[in-house]
Amino acid sequence: MFLDPDHDLAVRYPAFLKLHQDKLVMPIERGSDVKLFTALTDEHRKAEEEFYRARQDFYAAHHYNRSRV
Repeated sequence: MFLDPDHDLAVRYPAFLKLHQDKLVMPIERGSDVKLFTALTDEHRKAEEEFYRARQDFYAAHHYNRSRV
Protein backbone atom coordinates (compact mmCIF):
# COMPACT_ATOMS: atom_id res chain seq x y z
CA MET A 1 0.00 0.00 0.00
CA PHE A 2 1.29 3.44 -0.87
CA LEU A 3 0.51 6.83 0.57
CA ASP A 4 0.15 10.13 -1.19
CA PRO A 5 3.47 11.90 -0.42
CA ASP A 6 1.49 14.96 0.69
CA HIS A 7 0.02 12.84 3.50
CA ASP A 8 2.99 10.61 4.29
CA LEU A 9 4.68 11.99 7.38
CA ALA A 10 7.81 9.94 6.68
CA VAL A 11 8.18 11.96 3.46
CA ARG A 12 7.24 15.29 5.02
CA TYR A 13 9.52 14.70 8.05
CA PRO A 14 12.49 12.64 6.79
CA ALA A 15 14.26 13.08 10.13
CA PHE A 16 11.84 10.50 11.54
CA LEU A 17 13.35 7.76 9.37
CA LYS A 18 16.87 8.94 10.16
CA LEU A 19 16.07 8.82 13.87
CA HIS A 20 14.90 5.21 13.59
CA GLN A 21 17.34 3.94 10.97
CA ASP A 22 18.83 1.44 13.41
CA LYS A 23 15.45 -0.33 13.52
CA LEU A 24 15.29 -0.57 9.72
CA VAL A 25 18.40 -2.71 9.25
CA MET A 26 17.76 -5.77 7.09
CA PRO A 27 19.35 -9.14 7.97
CA ILE A 28 21.11 -9.29 4.56
CA GLU A 29 23.23 -6.30 5.65
CA ARG A 30 25.20 -8.74 7.82
CA GLY A 31 26.40 -10.51 4.67
CA SER A 32 25.22 -13.13 2.24
CA ASP A 33 26.58 -16.06 4.24
CA VAL A 34 24.09 -15.53 7.09
CA LYS A 35 21.70 -18.47 7.40
CA LEU A 36 18.00 -17.66 6.91
CA PHE A 37 16.89 -18.79 10.36
CA THR A 38 19.80 -17.01 12.02
CA ALA A 39 18.90 -13.77 10.23
CA LEU A 40 15.30 -13.79 11.43
CA THR A 41 16.15 -13.59 15.10
CA ASP A 42 14.22 -12.07 17.95
CA GLU A 43 16.55 -9.06 17.66
CA HIS A 44 15.37 -8.32 14.12
CA ARG A 45 11.73 -8.95 15.01
CA LYS A 46 11.99 -6.70 18.09
CA ALA A 47 13.48 -3.84 16.04
CA GLU A 48 10.68 -4.21 13.50
CA GLU A 49 8.03 -4.03 16.24
CA GLU A 50 9.72 -1.01 17.86
CA PHE A 51 9.76 0.84 14.53
CA TYR A 52 6.10 0.00 13.90
CA ARG A 53 5.10 1.33 17.34
CA ALA A 54 7.22 4.47 16.90
CA ARG A 55 5.66 5.10 13.48
CA GLN A 56 2.13 4.61 14.82
CA ASP A 57 2.83 7.00 17.71
CA PHE A 58 4.35 9.55 15.32
CA TYR A 59 1.32 9.48 13.04
CA ALA A 60 -1.08 9.62 15.99
CA ALA A 61 0.79 12.62 17.42
CA HIS A 62 0.30 14.44 14.11
CA HIS A 63 -3.42 13.63 14.04
CA TYR A 64 -3.03 11.47 10.97
CA ASN A 65 -6.42 10.62 9.46
CA ARG A 66 -6.35 7.54 7.20
CA SER A 67 -9.59 8.48 5.47
CA ARG A 68 -7.84 11.43 3.77
CA VAL A 69 -5.34 9.22 1.94
